Amino acid sequence: QAQANEVLNKKSFFIFPQNNILLVPLDVIAAQILNSLPRMKEVAVTRAGLTALEIAVVEREPHALWCMADASCYYIDETAIGYALAPIFSDSVYVKYSKEGSTEAPLGKTLIAPAHYTHLSELVSFLTAHE
Repeated sequence: QAQANEVLNKKSFFIFPQNNILLVPLDVIAAQILNSLPRMKEVAVTRAGLTALEIAVVEREPHALWCMADASCYYIDETAIGYALAPIFSDSVYVKYSKEGSTEAPLGKTLIAPAHYTHLSELVSFLTAHE
């Protein structure tokens, strides 16, 4: 809601408030939400009548972990985008990947090219199944 309000409080052409339902930049609000909340995979903003906006989101689902040099780990989705700090797990709930010396939080970043990550995930699944 904060991201939508930030956009709505601006003015178009320095005159018209963007909170007018006809002037609301739906794509700008969606982009703002996606950029500020890495956990969101998809965002759709639509007009709901003449007085409201409807915001629908799809959250990313954990596929594996990306672990840092300090042992903290982040969830990554099926496209290798890091999106949230993960708790410490006592067992191997998720496959863990890491890059030697990585120290910067991977939030909202593509960590491995998606095509390479797909192949890597398939290889790990194959090896796990044939242990």
